Amino acid sequence: MILEKAWAKLHGSYMRTEGGQTAHASQHLLGYPAFSMEHEDEVKDTTKFMRKMMAYDKRDFVMLASTNSGTNDEFVDGIVQGHAYTILAAVKIDAHGREWDLLAMRNPWGRSGEWSGDWSDKSDLWNDDCKE
Repeated sequence: MILEKAWAKLHGSYMRTEGGQTAHASQHLLGYPAFSMEHEDEVKDTTKFMRKMMAYDKRDFVMLASTNSGTNDEFVDGIVQGHAYTILAAVKIDAHGREWDLLAMRNPWGRSGEWSGDWSDKSDLWNDDCKE
């Protein structure tokens, strides 16, 4: 949240930072090289993609995600379009007789706009073993 605010201040307002790439912003703010992975290219093989994400998480990389362009009142499964999200963790869990690859993401929108698909906070897939 602090970095997002700093980026907005650098550019004069939050409004002037909309529509950019998360790699661009993080590279300028952190001074480290950054790269992007395009969903259409990378997620064809979800196993390979999640293996990369878990390796990056293990190495404490700063990981960000963004949605396709859109407006703050456009939602797909509760995800705000045209917005950036912080990836908090990439994990593999055993639940319901199989393995699941999950990304934990920070919801910068608070109450409005929240993931509503499988493994959301309100999903029936969560049980005590999964939460642990």
